[in-house]
Amino acid sequence: MKNQCMNAAKELPPELFAALTEALGKRATLLWVPGAPKSTRGSSDAFALRLTEEGHSAGSVAQQLFVSERTVRRILARARRAESQKQRAGQAAPSALGQADATGDALGSLGEGGVK
Repeated sequence: MKNQCMNAAKELPPELFAALTEALGKRATLLWVPGAPKSTRGSSDAFALRLTEEGHSAGSVAQQLFVSERTVRRILARARRAESQKQRAGQAAPSALGQADATGDALGSLGEGGVK
């Protein structure tokens, strides 16, 4: 994972930023943010989904997770696909069961007539 840096001017209080730039000779300053403890893909995906359900934008979620907006969009797409597949599986199960019953009836009637 790459180092996570943020623009210090945006993230620090103005007084602290002024003192820091003065100490660094008024050069451009990036703020290094230590990585959070390793999280699993599932937990970060769940966090991203929860934030988007709360109305946060993909950009906001990406900043909080230290990932790109594209990664957030992929997480959301993966969740939509999984939900869609669950719905399809729920709809397909009764029709597949109906076909099995029809097949069973057809085989049962052949068996009753007896095969010589």
